[in-house]
Amino acid sequence: MDERNIIETDVVNVLEHGRSLQDPMWDNWRWRYRVETANIGVVITFEPEAGDIDELIVVTTFRNRRRSL
Repeated sequence: MDERNIIETDVVNVLEHGRSLQDPMWDNWRWRYRVETANIGVVITFEPEAGDIDELIVVTTFRNRRRSL
């Protein structure tokens, strides 16, 4: 996140206002979910040992490149 200049508030905003346009990905025995807004994308997974879905892990973040017309 630091190298892409993305802060926790950006991640929360993506999770609140973004959309998941792809099916979940099965990787390393966990489901990964990709959520994106127009500018930022986040890949998350849930902590399997927590039992409840109240804890998540941010796997990676990225900035979407603007497309030139």
